[in-house]
Amino acid sequence: METANQTYLSIILGINGVSIAANLIINSLLKKSLGENPVLREITHYWLAVLGVFFLGGALQQNHFLIILAFSATIIPITFMCNISTIYLGGTKSSKRFNLFYLSLIPLTYVLYYLNLPFYITSLPVTLGTVYRLGKTAWFCFKKSQVEYMYLLKVYAAILMAAIFLQLSFPFIRLSLKGAIVGWSVAFLMYQLSSLTFWAILFEHINRTEKNRLEESVKNKTKELTRVNAFNSALLKTVLHDLSNPISLIINQTKMLQKLNLENEKSKRYTDKLNLTAAKMATSINDIRTVFLKQKVDMEMDFLLNDCFSELLDIYSDKLKEKSIPLHIFNQLPEDTRIKGSRTSFIHSVLSNMLSNAIKFSFHGESITLQARLEKNKVVILLSDQGIGMSKELIDKFCKTEVNISTLGTDGEVGTGLGLHQLRFYTEEMGGTLDVESKLKSLNSHNHGTKIKLGFTPYHLQ
Repeated sequence: METANQTYLSIILGINGVSIAANLIINSLLKKSLGENPVLREITHYWLAVLGVFFLGGALQQNHFLIILAFSATIIPITFMCNISTIYLGGTKSSKRFNLFYLSLIPLTYVLYYLNLPFYITSLPVTLGTVYRLGKTAWFCFKKSQVEYMYLLKVYAAILMAAIFLQLSFPFIRLSLKGAIVGWSVAFLMYQLSSLTFWAILFEHINRTEKNRLEESVKNKTKELTRVNAFNSALLKTVLHDLSNPISLIINQTKMLQKLNLENEKSKRYTDKLNLTAAKMATSINDIRTVFLKQKVDMEMDFLLNDCFSELLDIYSDKLKEKSIPLHIFNQLPEDTRIKGSRTSFIHSVLSNMLSNAIKFSFHGESITLQARLEKNKVVILLSDQGIGMSKELIDKFCKTEVNISTLGTDGEVGTGLGLHQLRFYTEEMGGTLDVESKLKSLNSHNHGTKIKLGFTPYHLQ
């Protein structure tokens, strides 16, 4: 029977040794993959300490004091075990005061051994020291799990409680061969549970660290954007103020010229045109100022669509004449059709950018068609030209708002490429859709040009 028990103990010890070695190998592979990590470092130290205690326990078997001395070394892996949870939860590691206190228990143990007291009394100081360390960490994990509702912490606290039970049983079962078998069997189960829990804590710590890093990055970006926004707001205020005064002066001066009843019809026409243009610029500035002061997007407003098209024609009449391009407007919308958004932004940033690009890329004498109609409860605006067209690559770039598109027109017109950005941006801000179809003149000599189709939900249906 004794021989069979010795065999069982040897098998259990061997299995424990293999388990410890396997965990060290896994740790080494994880370190190569994940790099430096404080939790992984403590897990590695834990398994190295367990391996050291494992060999020390086998070497120090000559008397009771040496057995207890080997057992006292379990405080090292226990310390690393506790450190894993404290690092994960943001607590503090084992204090120097406790370490000095625990070292003072070794001489006390020797004194008890020297007095030839029973083993369970001799080993009691060291046992209580390890139990205190485990119990303190278990209570810390349990309290945290109640606050943060972490199931993982409850499992870890349960493992620490099991370790406390194992430590408390040492003085009573260590000297028995059957007790040693039970102790090492429980230790094996503890190693497996600890291993699984360690990996769970490690990957949870990695996820939490990455989450905190991203949140900090977002926080810093938000601060930077707030700073930039404040600067842009101040700049916009300055620009609006500096533009308002000279435009008001132009309006007043042109009104004075209009009162002079100029005999030259051409001069009178140019004066009227200048006054009208300046007045529209003043309206645009006031509209922008209104939106800016309210700190609201254009979607807070709504407007009638019908008179927008005649105003658009008035704005671009001279450009159309320069290239002898007729603009055919087919407006089939009901008179009371309204959509959400800023009227000024719609005219100057949506319709104007569409028509401006159509004129820019159209040849002399070719026509442009603007259609407006209701189609399946949608306001549809379709602008068609017979110009040089756009390639698929250029249309793809147009769909990416971060890319500027600037190419020469048919008369060598140049631009910044921002117009198409504004067209897409304001269309989407107003809840609209935008589709582009185009055929290059170089590939289709008789059927070429671009069609831009906008879709908006009428105000009464929103």
